[in-house]
Amino acid sequence: MGAEFSVKQFHNIGGVSSVITGVVESGELVEGAVGVTSQSKKFTVVKIEKDGQKINKVGRGEKVNISVKYLSRSDVRINEVFHF
Repeated sequence: MGAEFSVKQFHNIGGVSSVITGVVESGELVEGAVGVTSQSKKFTVVKIEKDGQKINKVGRGEKVNISVKYLSRSDVRINEVFHF
């Protein structure tokens, strides 16, 4: 797949999940994708939203919110690039 995602904001939703707002810098990002942070922490994308609508995949240049499993606030840095 080879997608890159640049982090702009991080939100923790009531302990249920983490939501990250950012931009797809390259490639395509799909629901279910496994990513890695710059600190080599792996995580899974469980949902992608754009303009309040759930979607299954997004491409380069699109600003979206992704819900992820296995990441906490301490794992994420603003402007960090995730690799998929």
